[in-house]
Amino acid sequence: MKKMLFIILCGILVSGGSLFAKGQQEPANTGGTSADGLREVTVGLAWNVKDDALIVAWEDYMVEYSKEYGRENGLDIKWIINVADRDPSRQNANIEDLIVQNVDLIITRAEDGATIGSAIKAAKDAGIPIITFDRESKTEKPNAHVGGDGFGMAYEGGKAFAALLKEKGIKGKVIELHGDMKDQNAIDFHNGWDKAEKEFGQWETIVTIPTEWKPEKYESGLTNALQSHPEANAIYIQSDFAMDAVRAALEKAGRWKKSGEEGHMWIYSNVAATAALPAIEQGYIDVTGVWDAYYHSVEAVKVMVRLLNGEQMDGAMFKVPGRIINPETVKTIEKLWSRDYAN
Repeated sequence: MKKMLFIILCGILVSGGSLFAKGQQEPANTGGTSADGLREVTVGLAWNVKDDALIVAWEDYMVEYSKEYGRENGLDIKWIINVADRDPSRQNANIEDLIVQNVDLIITRAEDGATIGSAIKAAKDAGIPIITFDRESKTEKPNAHVGGDGFGMAYEGGKAFAALLKEKGIKGKVIELHGDMKDQNAIDFHNGWDKAEKEFGQWETIVTIPTEWKPEKYESGLTNALQSHPEANAIYIQSDFAMDAVRAALEKAGRWKKSGEEGHMWIYSNVAATAALPAIEQGYIDVTGVWDAYYHSVEAVKVMVRLLNGEQMDGAMFKVPGRIINPETVKTIEKLWSRDYAN
């Protein structure tokens, strides 16, 4: 019996196996070592979709920053990247595929926060740390979450917007273009704005329009709201990625005017997307909260390395604050992702 056990143990060691479930007793490790002595690890990145410059920026920043930061922490980081094309079932299957490939860690941006939980559980059951990025899981808790501080950004942006309206002697009548009621970011954007509205009292939100993050609903919803509420003089845009749709609605209403022009619609927006950058620079948008892609990616890599090196996080939340800009400060702000990816 002892001889047989010895043979089994030798077989495990020769094959590179381990007596421990991956990630439970030791830091995740593919077992390889690079020529310069770094531990080789593979990270799976499971996107829900990749049709927006913001997501391309996130990925590029992550991959680039991980090279040097990984090296500083003894890691040679490789990436396997897949995309689900807005299909929650396909995203779960993509994550299962990464598990089968025995990656050392998974990062995912959920298409649906309610259905991503089964894939998170599967990764954890396999001993593979998993990070949710930008969008949170509403069910199973990941090892960690990294994203923007939507509540804090909307509140601070609302504070700056209130100060501007007060300076100009404007009492705002606001149309809110809400995102997706199922997206925690959209909920946070709404709650931060609501807090600023109640605290500073410089505007009243007279109608909230759900858009499901669909540009056509931005345009139709705003068009209808402007007709139903001619007293509206301000707009809160939860994400300005669909700024072309907002502009189309304002042009139809004769309200696409720069600050200082007769009929100007006062606008606060979140994200500072590539589509909105010209409108910010030219003074159509008055105040903007930046969804800081570069700093989101840097934080994701730092959290990722901590997990790869064996740290236990138990669902810790890492929320990155966004910076507040206006048509003057947008010209000089550094690390503005939408400027880097404007073309």
